[in-house]
Amino acid sequence: MVPNTPMDNENPASNGTVGGINGHHPNVATLPILASPSTSDKGKNTIRMKLIPVACWKLNDARFAFSSSFVLPETRTELAHLAELRKAHPGAPLSVFGHADPVGDDALNKQLSGHRADSIYAVLIRDTARWEKLYLAGGQNEGWGTSSIQHMLTALGYAPGPVTGSLNATTQTAIKNYQSENDLSSDGVAGPKTRAKLFLAYMEFLCPETLNKSEFLSQGADPKGKGDVQGCGEFNPMMVFSQTEQKTVVLGNLILVLRCDRAGFRAFGLF
Repeated sequence: MVPNTPMDNENPASNGTVGGINGHHPNVATLPILASPSTSDKGKNTIRMKLIPVACWKLNDARFAFSSSFVLPETRTELAHLAELRKAHPGAPLSVFGHADPVGDDALNKQLSGHRADSIYAVLIRDTARWEKLYLAGGQNEGWGTSSIQHMLTALGYAPGPVTGSLNATTQTAIKNYQSENDLSSDGVAGPKTRAKLFLAYMEFLCPETLNKSEFLSQGADPKGKGDVQGCGEFNPMMVFSQTEQKTVVLGNLILVLRCDRAGFRAFGLF
């Protein structure tokens, strides 16, 4: 990244923990491309243009609880910096990467990296169904369940009490208050319908701007999000694409949206 530019900064949390870093890459000189004639009858050789990263945005593990894929409220600060990066590079597609902590079980870390990348991607495009899948798959073990409900209600001003992961009377009252103000059955239980509205409201709290899938590298062409969002070791669009993939991605400059679990660990090794 280019040092000492306005967007090259670390973003501290209220407790002093650095929540992330973002910045611009230096300009890359454009050189003439010379293609020699091919040995076949098809004319000249084909030149495959590479992707050029123009900026990066990294979210530290401080914005997730330990072993969690739920996005904490403090991430709002980093997402505001991402919006500024996008303004500085209009038209540059994004790609979300997840990188996991090298300590512990490899399979679980790989799964967590994918879930965290999915979680951020869902916020950006307002995909509440993707969050519902994470909520059901990860549960309390990945920071969802009641603890995530308490975090979201607190951020939205409904005072559920301390985040304990326990569905206590104070939390139930806060859920009922939210339900009554959002045309939901006021039963004090955060069921699927309540979660869908709560997820959307919280996503809007975190990131006021909604992105379209067309603003990402593969433009939503792959059902699993390949090229747009990927976990650790799954796919690196900075590498050469297959001929089929080449037809679905946006060539040119790229904003890399990064995620890592240890500050500096493999965060910038992709480019």
